[in-house]
Amino acid sequence: MHKDNDEIHRVLVSLAIEKALLDVGKLIYENVTDTLRKKYHCSIKDCYDNPQYLRQILDTLDKAGNVITVSLKKDLDGFRNLGKIEEFLLVMSR
Repeated sequence: MHKDNDEIHRVLVSLAIEKALLDVGKLIYENVTDTLRKKYHCSIKDCYDNPQYLRQILDTLDKAGNVITVSLKKDLDGFRNLGKIEEFLLVMSR
């Protein structure tokens, strides 16, 4: 059961990331996913376990990175007590 819940939390975070990126623009979405793949050999789904990868990329996006971070905090705040979501949000807040 724990593994199933962890996967649900991973999907929840992944969807929030995709939404936040696409809300800023398709070009940003493509830039972030390409960087995740090329630099870290991972996808958006892997950011649940490795939020520092996304944080490092968002730090390079200036204002867009801040907008994405605010969106993630807003969308995931009600779920912060689930799994690693609190840890994810703490890394996003740095």
